[in-house]
Amino acid sequence: MDYKYVMPAIGSIAAAIIASVIAFVVAVLSKESKVSEFRRDWIESLRQEAADYLSNIMIMVAAIEYAENKGLNIPEFLNTKTDQITKLHSLHFSVVLRLRDSEHRNLIALFDKLDDSASEGYGACKVIVAEIRRELPVLLDKEWGRVKDGEPLYKALKRSAVVILISGIILLAGIVGIVIFTHS
Repeated sequence: MDYKYVMPAIGSIAAAIIASVIAFVVAVLSKESKVSEFRRDWIESLRQEAADYLSNIMIMVAAIEYAENKGLNIPEFLNTKTDQITKLHSLHFSVVLRLRDSEHRNLIALFDKLDDSASEGYGACKVIVAEIRRELPVLLDKEWGRVKDGEPLYKALKRSAVVILISGIILLAGIVGIVIFTHS
C-alpha cells in the first residue's frame, strides 16, 4: 500500500484533533479558574460578614444588658439603635443566604438560634457564638480545600491530560519505530 496519500490525511486529522483538545482544555481551565475565583470571594465574604454579624450582635446584647442594669427603658433604648438593629438583620440574612441549606443546615440553625437568643442575654449568646466559631472554620477549610484542589472537572481533566500525554508519547514512539523499521 502506498502511504504517500494517506499520511497527509492522517496528519490533518491528527492536527484537527489536537487543536480541538487544546481548545477544550483551555475552555475548561478558564472556566474552572473563574469558579475557583468566585469560590475564594465567597469564602472571604462569608468570613467577613460572619465576623461583622457576630461582633455586632454581641455588642448589641451587651449594650441591652447594660441599659437594663442602669434601669433604662429598653423599648426607648432600642428605638435609638434602629440603624444597628437594621445592620444586624442585614448581616444575619446575608450570612444565612450565603450558606446552602443542603450542606450547611447546622450552621444556618446556629445563626438563627443566635438571632433568636439575643433577648436571653450575653451569656446565652456567647455559648452559641462559641459553637459557631467551632463550626465555621470547618466549613471554610472544606471550601478552601475545594479551591486548592480544584473543581472535580478540573481534577478529572488533569488526570486525563497525563494519560493522553503518556499515550501520545508511546504512540509517537511506535510510529517512529515503524517508519524506521519499514525504511531500513
